[in-house]
Amino acid sequence: MNLTHTHEFLITHITDTGTGFGVRTDNGESVHISPRLLQQAHANLDDICIGIIVQNSVEDQRQRTPWVAAYVQERRAARDVLGLTTDVPAEAVQTPTEEPKPFDWPAITAQIIAYLQGTDVTYCETSDIADVVGVDTRKLSQHLENMHERGEICRAYVAQRANQQRATLVLWSINADVYK
Repeated sequence: MNLTHTHEFLITHITDTGTGFGVRTDNGESVHISPRLLQQAHANLDDICIGIIVQNSVEDQRQRTPWVAAYVQERRAARDVLGLTTDVPAEAVQTPTEEPKPFDWPAITAQIIAYLQGTDVTYCETSDIADVVGVDTRKLSQHLENMHERGEICRAYVAQRANQQRATLVLWSINADVYK
């Protein structure tokens, strides 16, 4: 039995960790979109995507989110597809032609460490750090994971239920002492 399908889906939510959720446009069923796939497709909130979706392999989550995006073939802004107009002149919403500045990751690392060592912070979420360093949470999430792997910062996974496979909340701190 073939469980893969090409369908159109609308991105309706992107979490702080960069995970996306959408709905199939043909029947309204929920679709999970990984942070990596969102980043590779340059997909954003309210984009309509055409891609390959597969049945969710996590049986406990299948009733709530029956589909998982495996590949995005095409992405379009919903406003373009639906022909919506705004009061903003077209030249104001065009994509910038200049290349974005590359991130200075060593400087960002130093900012993160200084922030987590500050007296006002004991632990925080990815979005809190993103606000301080000015980096999108999807890009920053992987950098924080790398910093954790190098032993520079501490990561805490918080789970709502005992049988969860994924964290409900990820917290970052300078060390584990703040959780004692």
